[in-house]
Amino acid sequence: MNWFHALILGVVQGLTELLPISSSAHLILVPAIFKWQKSPLAFDIALHLGTTLAIILFFWRDLYSIFMESVKGILRMDGYEEENFKLGINIIISCIPAGIIALFFKDEIENYFRNPLVSGINLVLFAFFLMYSDRVSKNFRTLGDMGIKDSIFIGILQAIALIPGVSRSGITISAGLLRKFKREDAARFSFIMIVPLVLGGTLLESYEFYRELLLKNEITFFYRNLLFPFVVGTITSFLVGVFALKFLFNYIKRSNFDIFVYYRVIFGIFFLIYFLGFYG
Repeated sequence: MNWFHALILGVVQGLTELLPISSSAHLILVPAIFKWQKSPLAFDIALHLGTTLAIILFFWRDLYSIFMESVKGILRMDGYEEENFKLGINIIISCIPAGIIALFFKDEIENYFRNPLVSGINLVLFAFFLMYSDRVSKNFRTLGDMGIKDSIFIGILQAIALIPGVSRSGITISAGLLRKFKREDAARFSFIMIVPLVLGGTLLESYEFYRELLLKNEITFFYRNLLFPFVVGTITSFLVGVFALKFLFNYIKRSNFDIFVYYRVIFGIFFLIYFLGFYG
């Protein structure tokens, strides 16, 4: 891996992770087209860290309010009716299903679902799921109306996004729409809820990666050959991610999700055709 590859993959991650079009499928296809060597799993973690930092910057006021009100509510034991306190509780609840599945079934997911055909089929399948959710949603609820049933439902669907091609933002936004939330509120919760999950996963995976480097005595190799590409990829995915979030929220204020549905279907068909020679 070199810095240029990291730059391109950072752009891909920044756009596709935060738009409902599946980053995992794009990160499979782009290196395959250009015949690039497969990047280490730790690099994917670095890219996700970049987009998570973009979410934190974009929603920092919301995150700060949720955190402060949650702390105050816990300390005083009287904040249960405060909107941001309830939102904080719902965020924690929504992270539980995906957290449990990632913790106990990570290897199974890697072995059985990391298949280009699975990604291509999911791109198309969940494109129509997004369209259906947007069509049937009444779009009248706000995050102030969110309850435990909503967060559990969204959290369970988020767990499905561990399968490549589904799109975490796409399926959680769809879940919010099915619970009759407004488009902006469904998207807002979709992104805020991922912050603790990804940060926790990043810390765990970083620890495992560093321990593996120590065991293999490859610390020096990493610093000399991979550290700079990792930094480039993280910064690029962060900057592009901020742009993607601004675009998404400006767009859904005046339109539906059809543009992303059409893109997913076209890209999914191309994806399947490209890899058909390997699995046909």
